[in-house]
Amino acid sequence: MPQELQAAQNLTSALQKLEEIAAFLEDHPGVELRHRNYRKLPAAIGLIRQARSAIRELRRGNSGDVRMHSRLRALDRILGGASARLAGMNKLQFREFVDGAVDRADALDLRAPLIPPLPKLPRGTPEWIRSQLKADYDEVERCLKAGANRAGIAFGARILECALGRKYFLRVKVDPVKEGWTLGKLVAESKNQGVLKDSSVPGVESVLEWLNKTRIASIHVKQKIYQPQPDQARLICELVLSLVPDLLTP
Repeated sequence: MPQELQAAQNLTSALQKLEEIAAFLEDHPGVELRHRNYRKLPAAIGLIRQARSAIRELRRGNSGDVRMHSRLRALDRILGGASARLAGMNKLQFREFVDGAVDRADALDLRAPLIPPLPKLPRGTPEWIRSQLKADYDEVERCLKAGANRAGIAFGARILECALGRKYFLRVKVDPVKEGWTLGKLVAESKNQGVLKDSSVPGVESVLEWLNKTRIASIHVKQKIYQPQPDQARLICELVLSLVPDLLTP
């Protein structure tokens, strides 16, 4: 995954710099891509090579995704075709090429994810819990993309509740779901029963209490509305995800 993210960043960076060259040419009447004094043609050639190299990396990383593979191949054809005729392009043709490549790249949706991927779950995790966590994780992503930060935190708390509830059931043989406990009740009972005292995550009890308070502020009516910023919501959800593997370990 890190290699794919780096490749996506390299592709985006190359296309942004090609756009900067196109903008420079538009701002300078009489200057064309091929004029030696400005060295824009060699720069454009190098950037197209960088973009095509990034596409090769992305194709290797997405070999199982037929649709993505097809789109990457189409973008690579645009870049390769332009490379062959770059020296003869005027500024208008160059702008049209760059705009077409950028449009193709935008359709790939190569932006870095807002939050880390759902962690690998321990062996033996029941399917119903896997399904719950996946559904809530997808909801968190949708909320954060839409700017619904309080809702994202609320669904992040559901992930926490599901994982901690599983740990409590394995240790105490009482099912918090059947008991109808809130996350606050679950955290309190987990402390009372020593469910978290041997956790491998330092300070996990304090973290869980803080996350629950954040959840309460997000979903319950208060005189002062809690409006988390996007970075705060992402940080909270990242913290939740970091706790999941430990909480699902018996």
